[in-house]
Amino acid sequence: MKKISECEPMALATGSVSIICIARLPEASAYGSQEKEVSSGQSATPSESLLHSTTNVHCQASRWARRLAFCWLAIIASSAENLAQEATSDRQTLWIRQVNSRPTNQSKTKSSSDAKKAEQQKSFWKQELQEKLKSDGKDWTDADATWIYQRLCQLVVQGDATELIAKKFAPSILFPLKFDHLSRTTQRHPVVGWAPGSYTITQSPHFILSTQGSTKQAAEVAKLCEQTYAIWKQVFFTCWSNSMELQQALATGQSLPEPNDARFQIVLFRNRETYIKQLQQLEPNVAVSTGYFSPNLKTVFCYWDEATSTPTLRHELTHQFFSQALRGASPTLEELPSDFWIVEGVALYMESIQIEHAENADIARLGGWDAPRLQPARYRRLHDETWIPWDDFRRANNERFRTGADIQQWYSQAAGLTHFWMDGNSESRQAFLNYVMSVYQGIPKLDSLPEARDDAALRQSYDRFLMMPEAVASDFNPSPTVKEIVLSRCPITSSQLLEWPESSRTLDWLDASFSKIDDTLFTAPISNSKKPWDVRRLNVESTSITDASLPIIAKMPRLEELDLSRCGITDSGLEVLRGNKTLKTLWLTGNPAITDHGLEVLGSLPRLELTDLTATSITEEGWKQLLSKSPRLRRKKTQ
Repeated sequence: MKKISECEPMALATGSVSIICIARLPEASAYGSQEKEVSSGQSATPSESLLHSTTNVHCQASRWARRLAFCWLAIIASSAENLAQEATSDRQTLWIRQVNSRPTNQSKTKSSSDAKKAEQQKSFWKQELQEKLKSDGKDWTDADATWIYQRLCQLVVQGDATELIAKKFAPSILFPLKFDHLSRTTQRHPVVGWAPGSYTITQSPHFILSTQGSTKQAAEVAKLCEQTYAIWKQVFFTCWSNSMELQQALATGQSLPEPNDARFQIVLFRNRETYIKQLQQLEPNVAVSTGYFSPNLKTVFCYWDEATSTPTLRHELTHQFFSQALRGASPTLEELPSDFWIVEGVALYMESIQIEHAENADIARLGGWDAPRLQPARYRRLHDETWIPWDDFRRANNERFRTGADIQQWYSQAAGLTHFWMDGNSESRQAFLNYVMSVYQGIPKLDSLPEARDDAALRQSYDRFLMMPEAVASDFNPSPTVKEIVLSRCPITSSQLLEWPESSRTLDWLDASFSKIDDTLFTAPISNSKKPWDVRRLNVESTSITDASLPIIAKMPRLEELDLSRCGITDSGLEVLRGNKTLKTLWLTGNPAITDHGLEVLGSLPRLELTDLTATSITEEGWKQLLSKSPRLRRKKTQ
């Protein structure tokens, strides 16, 4: 269940981001007619060195099988060229067919990868792929199988696959996305009891969606479901298939078997009010949720809010996919004896999907240091220094995980640890997926995760991951869609943040506490190509920020929360905040130069509701006088 509390602001062997590209195809067209999108009948142009290596491929099958091996090498050569840059940061690049026709809240992809860097990585990928092909797949690990499946999907949707591969393997990837709208339902809905004729059913290739809302909205939601399913199948390939099945599919030219024989069931309510009203008897705690998957009913229940519903739906769909499409899943989610954090962790990870547009394809990015759920995880661990002991954490079942007073900490740690393993290299990711499989099968195998054998060692590795030194040294530009960034205790400087693109200067939350930033972050001259900082919640606690930054900070038009704790702020510096009409929370902890004179500024802030004056020179008498002028003001604590 997606909790409302988890929607509030509370994410790598660093630099690792899963990237999924989604080819665009006309919605109602069958696969075979898409010559330009799938295959023009010409083989992908392979590298000479890879073509000559066919003599090293031991193929004792038929002439057809030899041709398949030759074509596969051509595919691999193209893959090596397309993915060269990704090798530098352990990024995944995954391709699925395009299903979203409406570019709402989606941004255009960045420019093509640096050609020089790509050229430097070509030989690495070619050599690795050649080694994997020498045994005709007999020695493929699960990580190899996942990588090969993802690359095959990419090449098919790009139209770079050979004719043989495209015709035999692509239909399962490039399925025609058709919708059947059944408006005259003749039976009462079996789950929510809607009367015959009062709801419609929308069917897509893998989903049945029931709603009393519009068919247009139902089609959009069904597209999102199909997109999420295609992404899930690639990210978690070994959770529903394996290397043996992939080898067989490549040898026979047949499609891989679908993870789920029946369509997934979705119930879409008109709004939040009807969602709560109709599900209260089914789920007493539904009022604290924004979406709900029922393992017993095998159904996702949701309502649609343009601003917030996409990550919620992806979250609940992930629960559904793992419950219904996982190989060998045994207990229901409620019956898992331990390790329930896995259930929520993978669902929170899937919320990080971001869609960008490229020519003839859409790119879906997962994970990364700036992933939404990783920000509260970093804050709670690095800023608040909280940690649930690993043994207690992993032994928790559904009830313990979801009912404690510290539920947000449990969710944050689940999200953070999932990113820790999923955003690492392929071996780290596959080890985690093996653990996920064992949990859902009811026999958790902790040995799958070597880092998790010792609490202190895990905590140390996790902290280093959250501090992301590798990302800071390389690719440190946030995604354009990210609006909340936590960098507490990370080794970042003002000069690095000043290199961010203009889109990253407008944020809902920026926490740079305990970092190496100084006044130049705000006082450095702004070039004509960039706009001033505009942050709603700003935390610069225990940094080298001084009074010099306050004139710039005071001009932020949406500033509601400001933490200046232990920054050497003085009464005179506070003067620039006088009369600020947006500020609601002001932290001045540990600034001994703040006296009763500074309280006059606090009294001039019409919306101020909370302040912390611990370890300042404020007197009790001064505080009482301030309260008489601002009766709604409260302080967290005093000296």
